[in-house]
Amino acid sequence: MKAIMISIKPEWVAKILNGEKTLEIRKNAPKCDLPIDVYIYCTKDKKMPLVCDIDGNIVLANEHYAYGDEKLNGKVVAKFTLNKVEEIPDEYDDAWNYNLERIDYWKKIYKESCLQEPDFSNYLKGKKGYAWHINDLVVFDKPKELSEFNTTQRIRYANLGFTEIKPLAKAPRLWCYVEIDNG
Repeated sequence: MKAIMISIKPEWVAKILNGEKTLEIRKNAPKCDLPIDVYIYCTKDKKMPLVCDIDGNIVLANEHYAYGDEKLNGKVVAKFTLNKVEEIPDEYDDAWNYNLERIDYWKKIYKESCLQEPDFSNYLKGKKGYAWHINDLVVFDKPKELSEFNTTQRIRYANLGFTEIKPLAKAPRLWCYVEIDNG
């Protein structure tokens, strides 16, 4: 079964897993039928280890707070169902007049993505973006390794093309399609 593996920095993973962030803003959208499962890979960041606290909340640990033996960085920590990708218009599109509807729209996008306007603008640089709606979040009790997921590679050899399925060896830079074995 086809799915998506998405790489997200620890600070944003914590907000997703704790239910604060319900939109993931990206510069592109998957070209596949929806709904599709999206697996969240927490990127490796030694300065921001992600751990689970005593109350079960996902937190960024620091030198003053380092509860939990198992760091979530470098692991697949959760999955969600992507059933809607919303195209975000260019902020400076003339079709968007300055009105209450537009202001409410941007307030909603900022709130649900946990981004402030300057960060949002710096990321998209005035171009169109996509809001991936995070639904039906499932946080794994035990984080998964990348090697538990397969990826397909198209290989050309002597003018013959074929597809090879092999374990995912490294995290996607942004996101990639993966094959999930439901057996």
